[in-house]
Amino acid sequence: MKLLIKVGSITNAQRSVRILSSKGYKAHLKRITPNKSDSGCGWAVLAYTEDRDAVKAIENAGIRVRGVERV
Repeated sequence: MKLLIKVGSITNAQRSVRILSSKGYKAHLKRITPNKSDSGCGWAVLAYTEDRDAVKAIENAGIRVRGVERV
């Protein structure tokens, strides 16, 4: 299972991938279709984990998480 972590901007998505990689998670950038106001510019991180600690690591770095989906 994977988590699609919506962060809104490409800059925050890139930062999030670096944060997750430094914590040992496999992750990469994912372009998503912008959905009105909740996903910002339409960028997300696809993390190959179900561990919610990955989301917390991103939030603890000061990045606003706009949504999380299991895929």
